[in-house]
Amino acid sequence: VVLDALPLTPNGKVDRKALPVPEQPQATNDIPYVAPRTTTEHTLANIWCDILQLEQVGVHESFFDLGGHSLLATQLMFRIHEMAQVNIPIMAFFANPTIAHLAQTIDKLLIDPDAVQTVGGPTPDDIAQTLRADAVLDDAINPQGVRPVATDGVPNAVLLTGATGFVGAFILDELLRQTNAVVYCLIRASTPDGAMQRIIDTLQTYQLWDEIYRSRIVPIPGDLAQPRLGLSDERFSYLATTIESIYHSGATTNFIYPYHELRSANVLGTQEILRLATHTTLKPVHYLSTLYVFSPLDIAGRSTINEQDLPEHCEALGIGYAQSKWVGERLVLAARARGVPTAIYRLGRVSGHSSTGACRADDFVWQLIKACLESGTIPDIDNAIDMLPVDQVSASVVQLSQQSMSLETTFHVFNPNPPTMRKIAGWATAFGYDLEQLPFDVWRMRLVEHASQAPAGAASGLLPLLTSGDTDLQMSNVHFSYHNTQAGLTNSSVVWSPIDQTMFEAYLTFFVDSGVFSAPLHL
Repeated sequence: VVLDALPLTPNGKVDRKALPVPEQPQATNDIPYVAPRTTTEHTLANIWCDILQLEQVGVHESFFDLGGHSLLATQLMFRIHEMAQVNIPIMAFFANPTIAHLAQTIDKLLIDPDAVQTVGGPTPDDIAQTLRADAVLDDAINPQGVRPVATDGVPNAVLLTGATGFVGAFILDELLRQTNAVVYCLIRASTPDGAMQRIIDTLQTYQLWDEIYRSRIVPIPGDLAQPRLGLSDERFSYLATTIESIYHSGATTNFIYPYHELRSANVLGTQEILRLATHTTLKPVHYLSTLYVFSPLDIAGRSTINEQDLPEHCEALGIGYAQSKWVGERLVLAARARGVPTAIYRLGRVSGHSSTGACRADDFVWQLIKACLESGTIPDIDNAIDMLPVDQVSASVVQLSQQSMSLETTFHVFNPNPPTMRKIAGWATAFGYDLEQLPFDVWRMRLVEHASQAPAGAASGLLPLLTSGDTDLQMSNVHFSYHNTQAGLTNSSVVWSPIDQTMFEAYLTFFVDSGVFSAPLHL
């Protein structure tokens, strides 16, 4: 189907609900059709046809070339678990998403369930080798001989990436409110007008837009995943001579995609940002990272992770997004060692606005809560759920970035007193939802039952992560220090307020009003 343009959501992703339905499947990569040959392949082919709404599927055709995407992939993993009672690591599926490979994997696991660590996909050693090789900064990115940008410490023009993302939108809002700077925003769009409209749509979604912002926002059509940010040499040089500071918030955030799918935007894009920082003038870079660059091996045997600590064991990172941010951090640190002024902000989980409740719905925790509300069950566990309101996160980052002490420093920005799952259960019940608290394993089995009855629900997308262990619940009892952050915010107006029932109800209200959650029966 040929369209003038793909319809997009406010976050810049394809709005699949707005796409016309193709009349027939399109041919994919000229791969010859090979019919299923074994019982397992026949069963898988039937599942694929059902999920992808196709009449037939060849055993060597890629799930994604046939129209599959990450949400459908999680439904597929659930259907496979329901069929064969085996848990296939979703990363292994992304590495080779064909019926033939899946059938071999399933048959192998049925014979030896302990072989789950060896079924397809890169080994931990392969992952570590790839990540460490990618963590080598281009030799051409060197500030030697490049004059520092002329500024009195308060930049008049800054570049922000990720302005149409969740955290990025709030950082844009803070920059416009806390400073007088003109904010240049790198946006995936074909025209400046299209880029500006994406910014406006995003800010309106999160209840941030004010018409007075328009004169201080300069949209720059580009792409993090492309060399020189998708800009011409002339445009790249113009941007390098105009801006005085860079806030790098942009990234492809997806907890299911493997590393190689995220590498261009999250790794190579960071390298291009560092190239821009050293082009013509030397400009400071404020890089947004994540606490989850620390793997279970980094955490093992330690009660506290300090801001100056470096994550070392990339081979134990199970999620492609965390792997890409690990490499991104290493590139920023390499640039710092060469003399590029940099600050790193490792964020914990970011929740909605403390007053309006405006929030993103596709985060793991909110998908978890949505699955609980849909199934009427919630795990009875004391795990802390790290959530810091996005307005407090963005205010902290912008406040810290304006202090000279911030450069050459790493900050941890997270909620040191997060709510527990039991508290969340109580708040949701008080809001009007009927929730049965169950032991974790019992709750997970109840989700399996619910997903079989409602395959399009949140549970189907959640189960592959819960069964593979690729979640961040294991981080809930790790203590992160935040001395640098505390010192930088001591004399500021930024206050980290605890997540309480009032704030949580604001989140639920926002999701109900947005149609993401169904209204409780007892509201």
